[in-house]
Amino acid sequence: MKYLITPLIGFLLALVSLVVAPIGMLFAVFFIKWDSVETPGSYGLNPTIRGDLPYLLSWFQTPDERFPGGLYEQSVLDCLNSKGKWVCSYYWAGIRNQMMGMAAYFGKPATDYIPEGFGFWSRDDIWRYALPIGPIKIVVGWQVYRRLDLTFLAVPVATIKST
Repeated sequence: MKYLITPLIGFLLALVSLVVAPIGMLFAVFFIKWDSVETPGSYGLNPTIRGDLPYLLSWFQTPDERFPGGLYEQSVLDCLNSKGKWVCSYYWAGIRNQMMGMAAYFGKPATDYIPEGFGFWSRDDIWRYALPIGPIKIVVGWQVYRRLDLTFLAVPVATIKST
């Protein structure tokens, strides 16, 4: 059953994300409570003013980065520099990493990342299968993130990625 339930939850989360995240973040972004001083991101890089959503809206926020989020990725950093923290936060949670807080609700603790690649991989009760099909790969199972408190969290995933 674990090989059926986890991808099903991941697929349902992906479907909900496509509609709810882009529209919901248009409104949620105005509820971000911003810090008064700059702090670095989760990898100790890119100090900037950071913020969080209130608890009731936390299902939009990623468990591994505070807003504006993901400044270790050049495209997100470019968005921050050209459009500002509000638009960058919308891009991060409404387009790029949709509904990660909701996925975290269905998550479970993990001991480390899952190696990238193709085929089946498993450790303890965490598993992932990646099937390459031409320029894409279908990924089902669990995706592991390092949270802000440096612990690892596995969340259900069913997605299509470029190879």
